[in-house]
Amino acid sequence: MFLSSAHGLGANLFNTERFKVGVSATYRFSRDEEDSGRLTGAGDVDDAVEFGAFGQLHWRAFRFRGDFRQDVVDAHGGTVAELAGGIPNKPSPKDVLELEVVTHWASGSYMQSHFFHLCKPNQ
Repeated sequence: MFLSSAHGLGANLFNTERFKVGVSATYRFSRDEEDSGRLTGAGDVDDAVEFGAFGQLHWRAFRFRGDFRQDVVDAHGGTVAELAGGIPNKPSPKDVLELEVVTHWASGSYMQSHFFHLCKPNQ
């Protein structure tokens, strides 16, 4: 089990030195249009609870990980995913240094809720 500000509340269902799979629940705070002048016309976004699954694989010198989350309270109605791959290095027993490439994907409803003002055509 874990509790993290970045990854929410979760549980590792299967966890070995090379492979990890689990589930999580993440709380995403609301955003009001009045919070910034840059949000004018973007509308408010309610608090969201996202349920998800994650996995991680260590293969040779590489680490691959993925995370998939879906809004379950219809705040933004969207889905968010993250995929990453990297090369971890342990310069000391307490430290980890990692070179990683990360990509994110979000559904149209998530993007519409959070980035509408950036996506709408100029008029």
